[in-house]
Amino acid sequence: MIWHVWNLSRCENRVPIVEALDRNVDIMRETPLYDGRHPAEGLDPPIPEWDALKAELASRIAAHGHADTEPLEEACWALLEPYIIPNLKVPDNRGRPYGCWEYDVPSNKIHTIDLHFRNAYRPDSPFGEHWEDLIATLQRLIEDAVVAHPAIKTIQCDSWLNQFEPFAALFPPLWRTSFVPVFDYPWSNGWWGQYMDERGAFHEKRAQQFRRTGAHPYSAGLCECAIEDVVKYLRESSN
Repeated sequence: MIWHVWNLSRCENRVPIVEALDRNVDIMRETPLYDGRHPAEGLDPPIPEWDALKAELASRIAAHGHADTEPLEEACWALLEPYIIPNLKVPDNRGRPYGCWEYDVPSNKIHTIDLHFRNAYRPDSPFGEHWEDLIATLQRLIEDAVVAHPAIKTIQCDSWLNQFEPFAALFPPLWRTSFVPVFDYPWSNGWWGQYMDERGAFHEKRAQQFRRTGAHPYSAGLCECAIEDVVKYLRESSN
């Protein structure tokens, strides 16, 4: 993320460093300074300790003038480590009724299930030997959601996962063709979740591609289709 901020501050369409630290990366949310409000959405009242940390990071990034960013990254990590390491937690997947899946019903789309995904099979991939369970838990979520919200007609997900073929394969072809890139939240897991592997560790291969091209390997965006199409497709996939 530090490299990305540095790169954004020097590319053709430059992004101011302080703005990029708030809006283009997800650093603050990984620290205990995060109180549920993300700086990308504004902090009123402000969090003075974050402002001070951000100013120090910005100063170091601005002062770094050559392409080898490893010294910069190490210097910024020295500042961040005392905040981030104590804040690291292994997600507790016990008691999740739908395994990897969660959902809500957006207040502005009351006829839609909005899916959320987290690997409940760590350190295994959810897309390997757990495939049948992945389908079964999604089916159960949809069944329960329709009972709880009879007006539901569509299902959607807003994430980089929509361009990740093993995830997209859980949905009918209409899902893929409905994809619309969304650039409103470059600070969120919708984009940055792709740098976590099935163990919850750093995905070095994707990070190397990101540094090489300057573009995220997968674009985040919205896919959606009718509930009945997903139900039919899952039923056929599990037979």
